[in-house]
Amino acid sequence: MFDNIVMFVLMVVAVVITAIVVLAIVKHNSGTQGANGHKSTRI
Repeated sequence: MFDNIVMFVLMVVAVVITAIVVLAIVKHNSGTQGANGHKSTRI
């Protein structure tokens, strides 16, 4: 039971970290599009 919970938490954390890194790279690469009001962080 606890092993499944730990694996689920680790999976969620990994997905969140990956999403943050991808969003950071996309925002860094598309600096011109960032002025269109897309600075809201979607979680």
